[in-house]
Amino acid sequence: MSKMRIYELSKEINVSNKDILKELEKMGITGKTHSSNIDGDTADRIRKIFSKPSREEKPQKTEKPAEKKKKELPRIPEKPVEEAKKKAEE
Repeated sequence: MSKMRIYELSKEINVSNKDILKELEKMGITGKTHSSNIDGDTADRIRKIFSKPSREEKPQKTEKPAEKKKKELPRIPEKPVEEAKKKAEE
């Protein structure tokens, strides 16, 4: 497998450089920066680590937000002036 720069891998899997560097340190690979090369096997191991949902992250909700109910306005008579005249005549 070919070598890959850490920042390229970071863009590919949408994970920050710092997070990848922390995982590399846990794996015993130190002295790396974002522009350092890593071999293909190591890159695959990092992809596997970050492809698994972590326990700290909550799964994203796919539910749609609740629809807002429209506030009902009071009913206004269609022709209030005419109705008032009729009532006045009575």
